[in-house]
Amino acid sequence: MAIAFGCSRAGTALNEKFGPYLAKNGNEVDDFGPFDDTPVLSADTAHALSKPIAAGRNEASRI
Repeated sequence: MAIAFGCSRAGTALNEKFGPYLAKNGNEVDDFGPFDDTPVLSADTAHALSKPIAAGRNEASRI
């Protein structure tokens, strides 16, 4: 399954574990970050995630 995900900076530590876990279990993963403690709006993450979903690239997503 192709999965896209992203988070707020509060979820960065969990996000770092989530992607590798999904990939290890046979999923194609698109991680939209953030990749550090830089503040990010949830709306920006949602917008980034919406593009591959709308294009049919990813079957599932999670913010």
